[in-house]
Amino acid sequence: MELDSRGIKKGILRKEIKINSFLKTAVNPGRSMQLLSRTG
Repeated sequence: MELDSRGIKKGILRKEIKINSFLKTAVNPGRSMQLLSRTG
């Protein structure tokens, strides 16, 4: 059970990071292209 909750937390964190980076890149389009190419 511990591993499951940890995995879920990681998934939520990843979603939050994606949203945060998306908001940041929305402000700076040049950096957004860099992030997109880096993450694949």
